[in-house]
Amino acid sequence: MNTEKKIRPSSLPAMAECPQFEGDGKESDHAAEGTRRHSLLAAFNTTGKFENEDGSPINLTEESQEAVKWASEYIDNHKVGDGVFEKKIAIALNVEGQTVTIEGTPDCRDGLDNGPRNLFDLKWRFGNYRPQLAAYALGIMQDAFTEKIKVHILFGYDKKPQTFTLTEDEAEAEIVDIVGRVIREEPANPCEYCGWCGKAASCPALAERVEAVRSGRDDWGLDSYHASEIESPVEMAKALDLARALKKWCEAIEYHAKQMLLKKGSLPGFKLSTRAGKKRITDLAQAVVLSGLDPDEFIKVCSVAFGDLKALHQATFGEDYTSKAAADRDLLKKLEPVIETGSEIHMILKDRPQKK
Repeated sequence: MNTEKKIRPSSLPAMAECPQFEGDGKESDHAAEGTRRHSLLAAFNTTGKFENEDGSPINLTEESQEAVKWASEYIDNHKVGDGVFEKKIAIALNVEGQTVTIEGTPDCRDGLDNGPRNLFDLKWRFGNYRPQLAAYALGIMQDAFTEKIKVHILFGYDKKPQTFTLTEDEAEAEIVDIVGRVIREEPANPCEYCGWCGKAASCPALAERVEAVRSGRDDWGLDSYHASEIESPVEMAKALDLARALKKWCEAIEYHAKQMLLKKGSLPGFKLSTRAGKKRITDLAQAVVLSGLDPDEFIKVCSVAFGDLKALHQATFGEDYTSKAAADRDLLKKLEPVIETGSEIHMILKDRPQKK
């Protein structure tokens, strides 16, 4: 009996890593910011403004605004014909005897009558988004009878593009390979997507790794589970993979344990503790007066968000400048004597060879 399975293109990169992946349905602040970036790209490309139809400002960080500006300019410089923004794609495939429907909305494509040649999608940090874009590309090629399409993944944080070309056969083969492993219910593979998986708390593959750490099982592959004793880069890389998988499992357990406490009222050996929310000052000038402290000493213990300060400077002196960027540069120049730059931030990112 042929059944139907619906998949979102955005889930395909996770499914490529783990065939058992299933989204947990929760949206983080980071994901919400990404959603706003996507929805504003088309509007900014058309109007050049970050505001709603009623003229009210858009709730988007300055860093995200710069990324959207860069992506909009990149699209203008590389698209052929008028850009078509946020047009839904839908494809249906027969995989392992099962009908698979994939629907999603890429950011932009060419608007040519004889078929688009370019596909653009804005992301934030580098990652393996190829499976998602392969689904978008396949939908576009099937709809427009196009033999191949050039994909542009626009990474907004670093303002760098990643490009590759796909034919219809190549795109379909990639998707069928991923979905086939999902339908066959191949074993789970703990990976960087565990934190967004609805099965994390009950995942046997994650539990297996917990047991491996608990028992120090010889066949797991680490020479030592004591961090300070790991000297080989190869061993440390394996340990880092294991640690990140365990972290996601632990976070999932913490979340579901809290939900159980809230719903059922008790867990043996644990209790629910409630703390008051953090306090914040809503009127700094009034706080100085009410505190009785010397204003100069009071200011020394305060911190300022650069984004908020730039917005205030723009609102106050914006008419004196030719652009917001010019106003921001002048503000930084004015404040140069009291600005210090912190140490570099180092992150360890998963390194994956990109397909050509």
